[in-house]
Amino acid sequence: MHSRILIDTSVLIAFDRDNSKSLQELIKLKFTQSAELYISPLTEYEYFIGVPKSKKAQERSLLRFKELERISLSGNIGQLAASLSQKYGTDAFDALLAATAITENLQLATLNQKHFKIIKELKLWGK
Repeated sequence: MHSRILIDTSVLIAFDRDNSKSLQELIKLKFTQSAELYISPLTEYEYFIGVPKSKKAQERSLLRFKELERISLSGNIGQLAASLSQKYGTDAFDALLAATAITENLQLATLNQKHFKIIKELKLWGK
């Protein structure tokens, strides 16, 4: 089964903090089942805002991204995000991430299920 998965910041942060298995599972899935893994500019922004400023930490963080395809914010993502915020009360970042996944027909891999499970149009990875 071919999966297309958008990675949320929570998965990357958990991996950094306690070597969470989620990111490892996703990368393994990429090679064993031809999954495509994506990251949005929003996730990249959120992640790098929290990365320590040392050169070594920055380089280690960049290695995390080499297995992930970058996806652009395009089309009606902004309009859909506004609609999702109004309909479900989600914050801007979560609404934009959800709108990206919906628009691009991607599943969302997140450890913040409670932020996203209310969005009926969104497919969550692992559900």
